[in-house]
Amino acid sequence: MSYHLRPPPARSHGWPSALVGGAILGCALIAACDQGPDDEAPQAVGEIPALLLQEGGSAVVDVSPYFSDPEGAALTFGAGSSNPGVATVSTAGSIVNVSAVSAGTVRVVVTAMDPGGQSGQQQFDVAVPASPVVELAAPEAVGPETGGAVLPLMLSTPPVLPITVTYTLGVDDDAGTHDADAADFAAGTSGSVEIAAGATEAAIEVVFNDDDDIEPSREFFTITLDAPITGAGYTVGPRRRGTGAIAEGVCDRTPEVQQAIAAALFAPNCVVIQDEDLANVRFLVITTQPGSEAWRPVADRSPELCDVDSPFSSGGVWTWPNGCPPDPGESATDAGVHSMVRASSLTTLKPGDFRNLENLGVLAILQTRLETLP
Repeated sequence: MSYHLRPPPARSHGWPSALVGGAILGCALIAACDQGPDDEAPQAVGEIPALLLQEGGSAVVDVSPYFSDPEGAALTFGAGSSNPGVATVSTAGSIVNVSAVSAGTVRVVVTAMDPGGQSGQQQFDVAVPASPVVELAAPEAVGPETGGAVLPLMLSTPPVLPITVTYTLGVDDDAGTHDADAADFAAGTSGSVEIAAGATEAAIEVVFNDDDDIEPSREFFTITLDAPITGAGYTVGPRRRGTGAIAEGVCDRTPEVQQAIAAALFAPNCVVIQDEDLANVRFLVITTQPGSEAWRPVADRSPELCDVDSPFSSGGVWTWPNGCPPDPGESATDAGVHSMVRASSLTTLKPGDFRNLENLGVLAILQTRLETLP
C-alpha cells in the first residue's frame, strides 16, 4: 500500500506551517497504521441451483460453498423471499430453509456478510407448480463412447400410474465445441423413458455408437424433454433442457494405452481426462497380463523398438547389448541376447494412441507382443 502526502497550506487557524505540517503528517501515519489492508466484500462462487417444490414441501440449502471471503474471514448469512405467499425462507447458520406455500415462482436472495460489515449476494429461483412436474435432476452428464451417458430425472410427486416422457437429442449453438451427430447415437436422436408408478426418480440412458476413430476429447449434444403423454397430469419443469458429452480422445485409444495414461495422470478413468491434461504425461508404461509363461526373442529390427534401452529388468524385459534383437533364426546365445519379451494378448496399437503426448519423455512397453509402433 502506498501513501501520497500533500504539503499543507502555509497557515491554518493561525498555527505555524511547520507545526501544521507536522500534525497532518503524524495523523496520516497514525491512520495508516490503524486501518491495515482494505476489507474486501465476500465473493460469489458458482451459482446456487434452482429448487422445484410441491405445495407444502420444503428443502434445505447449504449456501456456504457458494461464497468466499478474500481475507478468509468467517461469514454470516441471511436470506429473503420475493414472495412469502409462495415460499418462505429462514436461515440457521449457513443453512437456508425453503418452504413452499402455494403455486408460483419466487426468487430467494442470499446475503453473506463478513465481520467488517462488507456483504455479497447470490440469488436462486424456487418454482412451486400448480400440477406435478418432471424435469432433469442434473444439467449435464458425460459418458465414454464405449458406453453411454445417464441423465437422471426427478418428479415433484410420484405418479399413481406409470407415465412416459419423450426426449430429443440435438446440438448446441456454440461454434467452439465439437458436436455429436445422429451417427453417434445407437437409438437415434429421439427416445422415451417410462417412469414407474410411485417413483420420484428415473433416468434416461443415451447409448453411444463406438468406432475405431480417435476423436476430440469431448463431443457435445443437448437433450430436451417433451411434455409427458396427454392425460398424465404432469408438466415439464424449468430444467427441461440439459447437455451431454461423449468422452472420446483418451477413451478411444487402445485399452492398455487408456489405462497407462490414466495411471500416469492419477485419474480414476479415461472419462475425466481432457486433451489439455495430456501435456502433463512425461512417463508412460504400457503392459498387459502375460498370456504365456514362454519367453521368446523379438525379431523386429524397427528402430522405434530396438534403439531405446529399457530401464526395466524385473518386469519381463531385458535389453540387447547393441540395442537391437537378433536376426530371425539366430540363436540368442550367438547374438549375445539379454532381452526377451513375455508373450501376451496386445499385438497392435492404433495410429492415434500417442496423439497430444508432446511432453512424453519415456515410453516403456512391457509384456506385449508388439512388433511395430504406429
